[in-house]
Amino acid sequence: MLQSKLAKLSKKPSLAITIGDPAGIGPEIVIKTLAKKEVYQICQPVVIGTKSVLDFYLKKYPPVVSNREFELINIGKIRKLNFGMTNSEYGQLSYEYIKKAVELVQNGQVDGLVTAPISKEALNRAGLNYSGHTEILAELTGKKNLLMLMVNKKLKVAMVTRHLPLKDVANSLTKEKIILAIKLGAKALEKYFSIAKLRIAVCALNPHRGEGGVLGKEEKEIIIPAIKQVTGYKLQVTGPLPADTVFQWWKKYDLIIVMYHDQAMIPLKLLDPYSLVNVTLGLPFIRTSPGHGTAFDIAGKNLADARPMFSAVKLAAEMCLREREKKKTKH
Repeated sequence: MLQSKLAKLSKKPSLAITIGDPAGIGPEIVIKTLAKKEVYQICQPVVIGTKSVLDFYLKKYPPVVSNREFELINIGKIRKLNFGMTNSEYGQLSYEYIKKAVELVQNGQVDGLVTAPISKEALNRAGLNYSGHTEILAELTGKKNLLMLMVNKKLKVAMVTRHLPLKDVANSLTKEKIILAIKLGAKALEKYFSIAKLRIAVCALNPHRGEGGVLGKEEKEIIIPAIKQVTGYKLQVTGPLPADTVFQWWKKYDLIIVMYHDQAMIPLKLLDPYSLVNVTLGLPFIRTSPGHGTAFDIAGKNLADARPMFSAVKLAAEMCLREREKKKTKH
């Protein structure tokens, strides 16, 4: 059983950090993040992964990691580590890391969760039919109304739909999903980022916001009715606006609502990929992750940039402290 003695003695939040898919860059960016002195100034890390995988990287970076104090929960064994390979064994382990981390945070043994990237293909090869972390977390916590909020130093963008084939996006859109994205996103920005009187922009789905129905009817039938309903909640919401216009004038808005994954990720990564963090809203705890995938092509080559992972840890620690302050205020 995890003791977390350091975490209990410290005012710093404790964070469960999963290493992601063993064959991807997850373990590397976790170890590189743990090598930073600042990490131990802001949190107490509790790493969840397979020891032999971490040992590979610890041997590469022993001088910078050996004098750091973090707890390790060892899960599973890997006979041979094949970088960049997608297989069921790695998919199953990725899931077990997440499951253990959720157990720890739900039991109050850690304060928050930071996850390194997983492979959706590996999960499915293991018979785990999830399209990503968010769907796993929804099932493990019993929470259905979750939202992906992407944050970097320049932008905060919430996605109405997540990991869907582009051909399925239009049929998946509903007024209720758009309202949820606006309300959850607005609440999070006020609570964790202290932004009052939010300026919110909602992107259209279709080019030129549908051209009055000529290029698509989703704006008239779904998006506009959602915005009208939310405006009654005293939120300053503008839209639907063409996505290219919104991101051209992004400095005018505190929160941007997009209809699908790449509508957010392309401008976010063009503006600032290195501080990009995914925050899952709607969970009973704080969860963040770096805003990128497993990068199988560079796994095991010491080429991975750990800045997004460090940003995820830093943001999770800050959000946990905010959460703690809010609880103290209530009491």
